[in-house]
Amino acid sequence: MTIQSKSTLAALSMVLMAGTAHAGGLDRTTYSPNILFEQGKVYIEGSLARVNPDVDGDLSFPGNPGLLIPAVSGIDDMSPNYGLVSGGIKLDISDRIAVAFQTFEAVGADIDYGAPPNFYTNLFADLTGRAYVGTAKISLTDNISVFGGIKHMVVSGEATSLYGAGESWDFDPAHGTGYIAGIAYEKKEIALRVSLTYESSIDIDLGTSRVGGATLVPNPAPPPALVPFFFPPVSGTTTATIPEAWELYFQTGIAPGTLLFGSVRHTSWSKANIVLLNDPSFDSNNVTDFSDSLTWNLGVGKQLTDRLSMSVSGTYEAGSGDPSTLQPVDGKFTLGVGAKYKLTENIELSGGISHTWLGDNETDVNTPGLPEGVFEDNHAWAFGTKIALRF
Repeated sequence: MTIQSKSTLAALSMVLMAGTAHAGGLDRTTYSPNILFEQGKVYIEGSLARVNPDVDGDLSFPGNPGLLIPAVSGIDDMSPNYGLVSGGIKLDISDRIAVAFQTFEAVGADIDYGAPPNFYTNLFADLTGRAYVGTAKISLTDNISVFGGIKHMVVSGEATSLYGAGESWDFDPAHGTGYIAGIAYEKKEIALRVSLTYESSIDIDLGTSRVGGATLVPNPAPPPALVPFFFPPVSGTTTATIPEAWELYFQTGIAPGTLLFGSVRHTSWSKANIVLLNDPSFDSNNVTDFSDSLTWNLGVGKQLTDRLSMSVSGTYEAGSGDPSTLQPVDGKFTLGVGAKYKLTENIELSGGISHTWLGDNETDVNTPGLPEGVFEDNHAWAFGTKIALRF
């Protein structure tokens, strides 16, 4: 049984995609050039995945050990389930040139702390960013190829209670464009491929409006007291940056019908903060404080029969140690399994499941005396399926 590069990669793709649950920054699905190397003059794929996080926390009251607090039940299920939809097509223009078009949800955030007795009144955020990618690959020799193209992003979202009780935020859909460039080396007789991919940063300006909401502020007149302050409606532009990233990927046959594969990806999330309304007069408008992420993946695939192949992979991402209210988990370790079955000469069906252990973290209210959330021993399940057609 001779190994083919396509024998396991099709089965792996959904596991790897679903394994990005709660990755560094706001990553959901990361770009891969592997579609450019798929066999067949025409290759089409469509994928569905479901990610089910279980993120719960407890309350702590720093600096107020003797403060009497009504009964609270902690923070339950603050990370809602979400789905991922991806698709792509590759066309061989000639023996040396191939082009591909892909779409996937590249970034996102789903956060819902819920109503009292949680320590936030109703903090909620939903951010989505879909990527549309067009790339081309040129084979310079039988072993060396270069690839690159355009990555276009469409981002939108909404939120409530970012700064007080009940204010509502709306982020209009906005667009941004960057580029992708890479180089690859192949030795097809042993299914060896090594590729290095660079993705540029993408700047996006979102039209933003905020209505309603209130908070407590000190009363300027004696006696000292806290009085309600009602936010006036405001509109402007929120700036966001999808950060640049580098990824080194490899695969190689290590025995007949057996493939070893892995990757390391660095994403510069420390340079990609979201700034609400982009107005210096608006206090505390920078709502993110990410650190760079470094994600490692290693796995093995095995062709069991002429029609069936399976794979096992692990993904590790170290935590930064920084508290975060918008993403109160820090680092991850994922184990995934996948399978691909060849229904006909032209149709392949893949499926995968992964389990992610999420690193401990806490929120960052950054106001003395207010309670903080502490999140420990959380996890996420992900399930995915893909259909691929070759002609």
